[in-house]
Amino acid sequence: MDLNEKVADFTLQTDENKTVSLSNYAGKPVVLFFYPRADTPGCTIEACGFRDQFEKLQKAGAVVLGISRDTPKDQAKFKAKFNLPYTLLADVDETVCNQFGVLKEKNMYGKKVWGIERTRL
Repeated sequence: MDLNEKVADFTLQTDENKTVSLSNYAGKPVVLFFYPRADTPGCTIEACGFRDQFEKLQKAGAVVLGISRDTPKDQAKFKAKFNLPYTLLADVDETVCNQFGVLKEKNMYGKKVWGIERTRL
């Protein structure tokens, strides 16, 4: 995927258990970031990095959306614990993760698992 590339619409549940679609943000730049699991060390660093830069992103007119395979309830706990000012989306059935191709086979403690791959563009 390239910067400014248009993507197919999707709909997910938010950390407030509301339904939202990507098309709700039409006309605005959207920063999507995927993370493996709420409230784990690496994911917390990533999410807090977006939190710490949120004001700059907001001033630029951007919407920030974090996506993981966690439930809306788990997303809400994560958001509250780290005072995340943006919406977290729950992709429990992995539809959007698959749409963006972020699920990869990983090696965790010697065991092969499928998870969200950390990448930088």
